[in-house]
Amino acid sequence: MSYFHFTIAIVVFDFHMTLITPIHFAASIQFDSPWLLVSLALACLPLVLAKMAKRRGGWADVSWVSVGLQSLAIAAVAVALAGPGLPLGGNADLPWLILRDASASVREQAPPTLPANLPSKVHNFGGSLSQDGGRRTKVGPALRLAAARVEAKKTSGTIIWSDGQFSFLGNDDWQAAAVALGQAGREVLIVPATSPPGDAKISNFQANRRLDGAIKLRVTVSANTPQLRTLKVYRTSSPDEPIFVTALNLAANDAAVFNLVEQSTHADHVAAITFTAELSRADSFGENDSAATMLLPSMQRVAIVAAGQGVLPSIASSPGEADVQYIAPADAPIDSRNWLDYAAVVLVDSTGELLDADQRAALSEYVTGGGGLLLIGAGPHATPADRDDPLNRVAALIANPYERQPMDVTVVLDASGSMAGRAELEDRSGEPILAKKFDLATEAVASLKRHLTDADRLVVITFSDDAAITYDSGTSPPDFTALHDSLSAVSPGGPTHVMAAIKLAADRSVSPGRESLVILLSDLIATGEFSAVEAASLFADDKRSLAIVATASPGEHDSQRSGLERLAELVGAPIVRRDRLTGLAKVFGSFISSTRGPAIRRGNFTATSASELFGAGIASQPQLDAYILSAVNNRAEPLMDISGDVIAARRRAGMGRCVSMAFPLEPGQNDSLRSWPQLGEVLSAAVRWTMRSGG
Repeated sequence: MSYFHFTIAIVVFDFHMTLITPIHFAASIQFDSPWLLVSLALACLPLVLAKMAKRRGGWADVSWVSVGLQSLAIAAVAVALAGPGLPLGGNADLPWLILRDASASVREQAPPTLPANLPSKVHNFGGSLSQDGGRRTKVGPALRLAAARVEAKKTSGTIIWSDGQFSFLGNDDWQAAAVALGQAGREVLIVPATSPPGDAKISNFQANRRLDGAIKLRVTVSANTPQLRTLKVYRTSSPDEPIFVTALNLAANDAAVFNLVEQSTHADHVAAITFTAELSRADSFGENDSAATMLLPSMQRVAIVAAGQGVLPSIASSPGEADVQYIAPADAPIDSRNWLDYAAVVLVDSTGELLDADQRAALSEYVTGGGGLLLIGAGPHATPADRDDPLNRVAALIANPYERQPMDVTVVLDASGSMAGRAELEDRSGEPILAKKFDLATEAVASLKRHLTDADRLVVITFSDDAAITYDSGTSPPDFTALHDSLSAVSPGGPTHVMAAIKLAADRSVSPGRESLVILLSDLIATGEFSAVEAASLFADDKRSLAIVATASPGEHDSQRSGLERLAELVGAPIVRRDRLTGLAKVFGSFISSTRGPAIRRGNFTATSASELFGAGIASQPQLDAYILSAVNNRAEPLMDISGDVIAARRRAGMGRCVSMAFPLEPGQNDSLRSWPQLGEVLSAAVRWTMRSGG
């Protein structure tokens, strides 16, 4: 587009034809086809013709007003053909934001063609902003981006191209984003994608068991355009032995329904069966060319996963109508579909580590899909981060000694000149690399994020020639972004006056009810005066624990090492020597866990429960010698407690159910509970409450 600059002068006269003042306006006019402006010369044609006619006497009374209007009309046509355009304000040069749906549902649909000279910025969106593909389309992030661009005055407007198949699952507040964009004061154009390619799909597939034991299958196939396809139905385990095959001639926007009957065997009543329906000659949407449906077993079985058989003889001796089968931990499935043969699963595990991560994820998916779980023990609980483990997400109780025992953690970090040196490490390929010692130490401090909760307090003291508090979370939850920023501002250098740092850590007041831990990390190259006896006296009141990490290599600076080792000996503190600065995160975590205390509380306890548990009458309250400190999970119903500590609860998790009993029941533990006469009855009743209904 070309630009021309015109100055228009408007001259105003009074009645005496006296010039008063000229007024000037200037504007930049844009033309799409400026070369057509040469046709403006044709505007003179009416004037030339009029003059020639008057000379010949052909027009006695030529109206010059009419001639002028004809010239203006020709000039207007010439200018119009050139495609003039006039910027209307400061936003005219801003680009339009084009939000283009790039999800799977708009495949093979061409986005709208925009004018070649339209300034624009294109953003794809699908499962997330700037993400191509994906089965779900989230519009909220795209709308928030558009609203932010408008508020920042970076766009002239927004164009949204999509087929409207948005996913509104989760916490995506797209409505508020849409309102914000609508109120931002810029144009929003919505261009629908309405030209999907031809597609045939299996729109419904069901399996049910008839009263006579046979299996009834119902398949529905539909299409948006005329389609010639082939339908095949088979057991997923036997694709080469189809139950039904037929050719389809589908009309546009029509559906074909097939009702099939498959005879069942005894094995079909004790194991889940999966059927697959499949359309051959794939089309653009291959993912809906096949579908699977599952028929659950009519006979109910219970799986017991424990360290050995006979752990729960009470359940095995009173299974009710269910068949009980022991499964070794190593044989537990890593695919949730392999749990579907069982109506309920009993897991006996007080550590949470009897199953590996994949097995726990499969068991969790089985429960949310409609299965039942009796968890005798707890899910993983080595660190606070384990609360997000899949097994803990479905459990009714979560082993949680963390908030019960909040901590005040102080890390005293060596920032002397020696910590600016390089330590030799190995990368994943085994090649040697060099890293700054202080950077490795700060990474270990950052790793405490996995071990601390919002109830804990974290303070970091750095020292060289002097000591200073570099970070203090105070009464707020530890902010590890702020911690990183604070430690990034520290430049190691100077001598190592560790005594000043120890005094500063010991002088800090500790909130009542908190376990206090001071972790001292140094490479032991100390140049300041240090007295192990004086330092030990600062920890003599038992208000805080001390743990020491010595990072110097063996044989280096034995005098300094012996001083810190003497301090550890006087205080009774653990001291860990590290020849390299790798593995510090694990060391720090072990200090935290040791100070916080075990998750299992031991002693002699009497549990309190309602008069009935799952319908089983309680004649006497059980006696325990150990239980796991736990917290009630979301919307769980407490059933049994010890002095306010809940040890049994139940909840619905997704479409399934879970009962948690937070006490160890492995051999040699809780022998007094094992002798409780009603233990087997209560456990069996709990299993029956969790069990998935037959079929």
